[in-house]
Amino acid sequence: MTDRRVDLLWRILLVATVEVLNPLLLITLALFASLGYVLTLLMPVSIHHWQRLFWLSLIISLLCLILRAYRLWRAGGYTKVQFSWRSPLPLLPLLIFLPVFRLELAVPYAQIMWHGDMHVAYIHQIMHAATPVDSIFLPGYPANFYWLYHAFVAAVAQVTSLAPPLAASLLNMAAILSSLLWIALMLIRLRIASVRTIYLGLLAVLVFCAVNLSGPLTVSEQLLSASDEYIHARDMVLESGDVRLHSVLGKVMNFTSFPLALLSFVAALHVCIRIVQDDPDRFTLALLSACVIVGLAVQPIVVLYILISLFGGLTVTGYGIWLGGPDRWSVLGSYLRRVARKLGTGFLLVWLLLSVGLSLPLVKYVTDFATVDGAPIQFGSAVNENLGMIVAALILLLPLFLLQAAFVMRRPRRAELFIQISAVVGFLLTASLVFPDINQYKGVFFIAFPFALSGLFALQSLRKSRRRSSGVIAQVILAALLILVAVKVVIVTRYYEFQAERRSFAYDGIHINYGDGTKSTDLGEALKWIRSHTPGDSLVVLPIRISKYTHLIHERQLYVRRAHFFFVDGSAAAYKRRAQQVSRLYSYETGEDEYREVLEEMTSELPSRGFYAVVRVDEVSPETMQAHGAALVYSSPGDGANVYLLNPNVLP
Repeated sequence: MTDRRVDLLWRILLVATVEVLNPLLLITLALFASLGYVLTLLMPVSIHHWQRLFWLSLIISLLCLILRAYRLWRAGGYTKVQFSWRSPLPLLPLLIFLPVFRLELAVPYAQIMWHGDMHVAYIHQIMHAATPVDSIFLPGYPANFYWLYHAFVAAVAQVTSLAPPLAASLLNMAAILSSLLWIALMLIRLRIASVRTIYLGLLAVLVFCAVNLSGPLTVSEQLLSASDEYIHARDMVLESGDVRLHSVLGKVMNFTSFPLALLSFVAALHVCIRIVQDDPDRFTLALLSACVIVGLAVQPIVVLYILISLFGGLTVTGYGIWLGGPDRWSVLGSYLRRVARKLGTGFLLVWLLLSVGLSLPLVKYVTDFATVDGAPIQFGSAVNENLGMIVAALILLLPLFLLQAAFVMRRPRRAELFIQISAVVGFLLTASLVFPDINQYKGVFFIAFPFALSGLFALQSLRKSRRRSSGVIAQVILAALLILVAVKVVIVTRYYEFQAERRSFAYDGIHINYGDGTKSTDLGEALKWIRSHTPGDSLVVLPIRISKYTHLIHERQLYVRRAHFFFVDGSAAAYKRRAQQVSRLYSYETGEDEYREVLEEMTSELPSRGFYAVVRVDEVSPETMQAHGAALVYSSPGDGANVYLLNPNVLP
């Protein structure tokens, strides 16, 4: 094969990967989520509708991206690209992720290690019932979790015939690889690294894994002991840090929508860098809208960081660079006219209308979630704890950040100033807010990206310094950071491998059935009995404190359940009433007359339905249940949990 043909194939591969496949995931998911939610407002939506919507979103996105890539090709955008032995070098550092990817594919339990059963419960509801989705914690009420992510996974699973946990893992891997590619494109655009160098791949991995670089130092004594015992990943976190920040792999190699949130933020950061460099185009604006829409659908917290940290950084940077002089308004007007001429006034108007039209329904979707016990977001109530969490996670990047701040003050360049300001705004945002379920730790993952880029700018300035010693110091620091990243990834992979290989599960298309090596409880066995031996319309009346294993009975409605995450408006009153009823049912102080009165209230509200109680004997004694007239229908092998039919006279 001639060199010309090799160059042509390499150019086609690059165009297909960079211009088509890389943005395809974000844009497809944005169309799927926005159109799908509007559809659920108009009609009941079955899995077949979700499946057709998936194909429609994929085909539209693919055709648009192929057309754009074709125009770039015709315009000569890739004519100078030639293949050489150095071309694949940036891919070599990515091999560090192969063990953890292999773990996800080869050891199935890794796919559901954290909360996978809960996510599968939502996915099964979408696959086997009509949407809108009910809360798996409070059936009969709208979902109190971000179920559009589960709808997308359900559609992928339906199209590919894959089990939902495996489909979610593959989606995570695609999001990780896409994030790394966006980071690499940023590094090239910022002139921090060059194409066709292993240095580019190394820095992309460093930026992606920038959280808790000090982790290996925290467990250095254990590493030096040469013990065969695995290191718990959470041991790598400093005392004032959040244990969930031990590694980015702890969030992305998990059954969760967070990898898509990271991808949304990284792509939005790339777009903002293009804007600050005065190089926006139609594609970047469409991509920015997709990032916001995907964020609203899968992790709304990321939209807050896109709007405040990134857009706020753009605003402050624009004021400092473009609008700081006396003729600021004429400068702004000149910039806007230049952008309008470049992109077209008609396109800007259509883009604005489409973005608003697709985003606004999702804003309602997000605002429907509200906490039970207080405001969704609190300001300034945990600043000291948040500061400790941020410093612990970014402690090795902070000195480089401060050094870069000094460099920027001496020579304020647009992109460097924007990165610096966005990092500061994100830092202040994370320090001052408390999100529901103490989720502000997620913000540290987002602000780690601009902090890492700022540190790379500082090291680049040191390397370019006239002092040879400065260049040596920069190279030593960079090498040390890269070694820490490699060690951390190995430690975390080993930890998850140890955890996953001790357990197993089987997915039968409806349930997750845990195998040998997994901790089995009497409560879990009792719940399994319910799903196999009770009518489909039965109601399970769990004591309020029970929280584990409820996913095992997702085919049966729970009478009452406190949500782990969010409630929707209007459900709190029903929750309180039902919670009081359940408390009276299980209280040993409740007399027979009062017990009968509560049961009659429940039966009149939901007639002809069987009420099954699943209780641990250490919470509610068998004597109490027997005194209330409940019929014992099942005892677990270890006699630790029982199942009772509370209203035996109702059922034939």
